Amino acid sequence: MEAPSSEDTLILDTTILSNFLKAGCLNLLQSLNCEVRLCQAVVGEITEGIHRRKVPAATLDWLPVVVLSAEEQSFAERLRSRLGAGEADSLAVASTRGWTLATDDRDARRVAAQFQVAVTGTIGILVRLVEEGILDLEKAEATLKQMIAQGYYSPISSLGEVLTGS
Repeated sequence: MEAPSSEDTLILDTTILSNFLKAGCLNLLQSLNCEVRLCQAVVGEITEGIHRRKVPAATLDWLPVVVLSAEEQSFAERLRSRLGAGEADSLAVASTRGWTLATDDRDARRVAAQFQVAVTGTIGILVRLVEEGILDLEKAEATLKQMIAQGYYSPISSLGEVLTGS
């Protein structure tokens, strides 16, 4: 559950974006000291979630949308038998470009490991926000609790379980 280094580019899947949207803290992703990107499939899934009122409406204009290369499209198509469109496209891009895949989806994490793709998740991003001094531990804990209240299944109950000396 390591936070990505500052040189990384994060490609977010729908689960991550949804967690931050539901908790009302999308701005935290904008605060990270790295590049943050989306695939069009993730934009489509989030737009559908907004339309169905499963996630709150938000402006995502600040998040650059990645155009998949032919190679990435082909790879993503093969992955779609095991993963949703957002996870497949994001994983294909992360694998091809050497980016970090940000997902909480267990299947996407398993497939990413098979392709040796670096992975982080909601917890890793919250840890990074604390480590970068963007959030103090108390605010990060409150954010985690808000995410859990909004339906995020967290593998931990406190960020203190992963952060030491903070």
